[in-house]
Amino acid sequence: MNQIPYENVDHKMSLRSKRGQLPFVELNGEEIADSEIIIEELAKRFGKNLDDKLTAEQRCLSLTTISMIENELFCC
Repeated sequence: MNQIPYENVDHKMSLRSKRGQLPFVELNGEEIADSEIIIEELAKRFGKNLDDKLTAEQRCLSLTTISMIENELFCC
């Protein structure tokens, strides 16, 4: 969405981060796990924020939706 170049590696879910987490990305040899942290790190390192064009109301809706998904749909 932010035009950050990447290579998708299809590992059939057999690879996990060194801490055993999915999803994760490897950026310049550093593993970054956890979706929220991945998004924050990529935004910071590449100077691209997905929320820049959102209104205050849209940001609130985004945060509540993410919170609901993380807290209510997480299993085991």
